[in-house]
Amino acid sequence: MNTLKDNTKYVFFSKEEIDSQFNQLLVESEGVESYTELEELMRKCFYNKVFFAQKFGSSMGTIKVYRVTTCYDGFDPLKVSSFSYPPNPKRGRANLAGHPVFYCSFNPTISLHEMKDSLSPDNEYFVSVWEMSFSNETLAHPILYNSITGCSDFHMAGLAQHQMDRFLSDVALGPVTDQEKASLRHLLTKLGDLFTLPSENHYNLTSAYAHSLLYEAKKKGYDFRILMYPSVTSGHKGANLAIHPDFVNSNMMVFKGVTKIKVKDASEEGMSVTFSDIGRATGTGEVEWFHPAISSVEIAYHDFELHTDDGLVTRGFDALNMKVCGSEQTVAMLFEEVFEKEKTKLPRQEANIDEFSFELMQYQNEATTTQEFIPGVKVETNEGVRDIAKLVAYIRYTETYQKSSCYL
Repeated sequence: MNTLKDNTKYVFFSKEEIDSQFNQLLVESEGVESYTELEELMRKCFYNKVFFAQKFGSSMGTIKVYRVTTCYDGFDPLKVSSFSYPPNPKRGRANLAGHPVFYCSFNPTISLHEMKDSLSPDNEYFVSVWEMSFSNETLAHPILYNSITGCSDFHMAGLAQHQMDRFLSDVALGPVTDQEKASLRHLLTKLGDLFTLPSENHYNLTSAYAHSLLYEAKKKGYDFRILMYPSVTSGHKGANLAIHPDFVNSNMMVFKGVTKIKVKDASEEGMSVTFSDIGRATGTGEVEWFHPAISSVEIAYHDFELHTDDGLVTRGFDALNMKVCGSEQTVAMLFEEVFEKEKTKLPRQEANIDEFSFELMQYQNEATTTQEFIPGVKVETNEGVRDIAKLVAYIRYTETYQKSSCYL
C-alpha cells in the first residue's frame, strides 16, 4: 500500500492481476444496463488505483473545438442551443441515456469522421466552432494513452506518451519503483483500450465510467468537467472530448459560428467539403445566417468556344460575334442571357475543412461553364448555318457572404 501526498492510499498490482481484473470486468458487465451495478463492478476493478487528472487554467489561453450536428426533430438553425448538446440523448460512448455531454474534437475533420455511417455526400452537416477558456481552474481526465498511441509516432500519440511520462514522473506519486510505474502504465493502457474499442458492445461500461467521472465524482470532491479520449474513426490520430453541460453553459465556453457543408471526399489524410451558409453568434442565443452570393464574374472571352452539332469548333471573338439565326442576338448576347440564369449553379467554395476559416470572407473561384442546347438554335458560321451544340467558357468569379433575411 502506497500513500499520496494527501494521504490517499493506493495499490499497485502486477500486469497479470490487472489483465485478470479487466477481463473479469468485461465478462461480468456484459449485458448489464444498471448504472448502480456497473459502478459496483468498476469499483472492484478500479478501487485504490491511481488515475490521471489534468488541470486547465488561464495559462492555457483560448482553445477551439468543433462539433458536428445534423438536422433532427425540433432542430432550429436560428438557435445556438440546436448546435449544442442534446437535452435528452440516448446512450453514447461517454454518456448515459438522458444525461447529456457535449461531444466535440480539436479539429473539424475528426468531428466529421465521428459521424461514422451517416457520413455521405448526399447529407448536409453543420460544423460549429466553439472557444474554451479557463478563468477558473478546470479538471480534465485524459484517456489518450492506449496500446496504439503508446507505440505510434503520429502527433496525438506523441501527446499521449508525453502526458503519460510526465504523470509517471510526478512527485505526487511519492517514491515508487520502476516495476510499480510499469504496473501503473499497464493499468492506464487497459483503460485506454477499453474506451476505444471499435464496436458499441461496451458502451454500457464506458458510459458508466464517464458518468461516474463527469456527474458523480463531484459528490466526492472531484469536479471533473472534461473527458478526453482518442478518436477511433480517425485511427487514433485525433482526440474527442466529452464535456459536462455546466461547463458548456458557463462563460468559459462560447459559440463562435457554424457553417453548413456537404462532404465531397473523405479519407484519413483529410476531408474535402463544399461550403454554403455561415451562421454567426448574435450574443443573444440566436444565430444570424449569411448566404454566399456571386458578386462578380470575369469571363475569359479569348478562350470562349462554340461547338456545333457536327463537330465544328470556333473560338474567341470569332465565335462571340457570330449571329444567332432568327434574332438580333450575337452569340455573346445569347451566352450572357443563358449564363445569367445558370450562374447560381456554379461550384461553391471547396476546401479541406481544417483549412476553412469560418469567417465571412470573399472567395475567388474558377470554373469552366458549359451551356448545352437542344437542336434548333442555329448560328451563321463561315461553313454555313449550323445548330449550336454547346457554348464553353472559362470564368473567374467572386463569392461574398451576404446577410439572409431568413435561413435558407
